[in-house]
Amino acid sequence: MSYCVNCGVELAESEKCCPLCQTEVVNPRSPWKEPSTRPYPPRLERLMKRIDRRYLALILGAFLLLPVFITLLCDFLTGEGLSWSLYVLSASVMLAVWILLPLWAKQFHLLSFLALDGLAALLFLAVVERLSEGSWFLPLAAPITLCFFSALLLLVWLCRRSPAGRWLSRIALGLLFCSVFCLLVELIVALYLSHQLVLNWSLFVLLPCLILALAARILDSKQKLKDEILKRMFY
Repeated sequence: MSYCVNCGVELAESEKCCPLCQTEVVNPRSPWKEPSTRPYPPRLERLMKRIDRRYLALILGAFLLLPVFITLLCDFLTGEGLSWSLYVLSASVMLAVWILLPLWAKQFHLLSFLALDGLAALLFLAVVERLSEGSWFLPLAAPITLCFFSALLLLVWLCRRSPAGRWLSRIALGLLFCSVFCLLVELIVALYLSHQLVLNWSLFVLLPCLILALAARILDSKQKLKDEILKRMFY
């Protein structure tokens, strides 16, 4: 039994060089002989580099259709028409837009898919309000959803325009997104409940996010300071 003098891995008698570090095997007491069979395949098999996204979308779509079909059938057989199963149907349509559509598309356009995701979420909330006979979609759910996806689209667009490697600037944009979204949510909820524009808890989110975003932006513009911090972290 031999071991590699470089990395210490155990070597078989059929090894002429170390399979791990490619160091030549030299053992005067056990000279190398050509083995009749080797303990590994004669050729290197290549793994699949790309996944067929459309085939994956078909598989996921089949799994998504199964609960929809079951709930529709159960609702139709146990009641007078379709009622509660429409919740499952509308949610499945939203998930199909969120997950299956990007997988099925030949090219991935993030901004376009995010806009479609927002429309699918609005459609789902509208169906839920209609089935529950509520009146909260237009004054509450729709403005919050539109604010979220509009701010998200703006955030993604700004991050794509920022130079590569400026991850601190992108963190600052993300913090600004969170603070502004919380501010808008509180204004919309206050207007819906009391018909007044009142700010309370969102200020506790806004102030720290603004401070951290400003600190991240200043730090990102000081390359020497970033290098010094990284050097002291990994000494």
